Amino acid sequence: MNRLSWCLVLCLFLFACSNEKAGTSARLTSFKGLPPGIEGCSCYFSANEKEFKNERYLFVCDMDSSAWIAVNKKQVMLKLVRSTKDQTDSSSYEETYSNGLYTLVIDVTAEENTGDEVWWNTGKIKLFFKETEVDSSVFSGECGC
Repeated sequence: MNRLSWCLVLCLFLFACSNEKAGTSARLTSFKGLPPGIEGCSCYFSANEKEFKNERYLFVCDMDSSAWIAVNKKQVMLKLVRSTKDQTDSSSYEETYSNGLYTLVIDVTAEENTGDEVWWNTGKIKLFFKETEVDSSVFSGECGC
């Protein structure tokens, strides 16, 4: 191999290593307000009630197939890939969202009715980079129409 080939191989190796390290340092962060397009039925979860009251969310979904999170303060859109909502008791379910790079698993428990077609929920949210869990958090928030 000539010098240019070795340099190219080394650069590709370093790039791959830095990408892997960046992914494993991924952390869920909250974001302010609802993402564009969220209207009607939706879920919005925060790390705690204070953040919820200040409209700072860890997770927002449109109850159809799209969800938004923030990873290291950058908003990321995910698509629903699996749900146990219709297969189990409606007060407890698990959903998985992914965009190919990040996967999010949420375990949701509906706690109490807080209004017309609105439920207070608690649970745990887990973030995976590729197939490795990199962060998790408890949450509370609402789902409703």
